[in-house]
Amino acid sequence: MEKETYTSNQGLVKELDRIARAIKEKYGISVWFAEILGRRRSYIAGETEEEISFLPPTEVKVTPTLALLTHGWEKLKEGERSVILSSIREILKLHR
Repeated sequence: MEKETYTSNQGLVKELDRIARAIKEKYGISVWFAEILGRRRSYIAGETEEEISFLPPTEVKVTPTLALLTHGWEKLKEGERSVILSSIREILKLHR
């Protein structure tokens, strides 16, 4: 049986897009999600028109195979970060 990827679960991709929009609206930062494939990152969902930055984005591991990437994570309070990550992890459980 072939290993399922995040992009093969379109319901989850739509949820991740929705989360990215909600984070942008509430906190004013752009985020996108990527599948962790060894040393590579493969875009899944979220912001696609990020302003050009010469610095690499902050990578936050949500799970061992999913990362949240952003240039604004440090702007959030620790409590806000925890709420965001907990919400994402709960949605991932629903889409297993």
